[in-house]
Amino acid sequence: MSKIKLKNFTFAKHVAPERNGARVLGFVGFTLVTEGREFTYSDLKVRVNTSGEHTLCAPSRRYKNRDGEWRTSSAYRFDDATYAALVDAIYASKKVVAALGERSEIEIAA
Repeated sequence: MSKIKLKNFTFAKHVAPERNGARVLGFVGFTLVTEGREFTYSDLKVRVNTSGEHTLCAPSRRYKNRDGEWRTSSAYRFDDATYAALVDAIYASKKVVAALGERSEIEIAA
């Protein structure tokens, strides 16, 4: 895997934090440049899972198979090296770093 570069990076902060499970920081879109080729991605969910690991979740698509049953499939697939490089690049963004530092829960006064 050669070095990657992100162009046209956008980050939309998620404003309704989840109380249980993974903490969603927001959604990103970007153009990935690697080995002279460009690939455009949008709506990837940026989150911190319950183990504290930084993760990306691709949007999923729903479809019906031949038997008429509903199925879900990930819109994007990355190999391990590309996924790791993307996570590192995205979490180096100043906007994402700022979202990481904010509280993930809203305190309710008793």
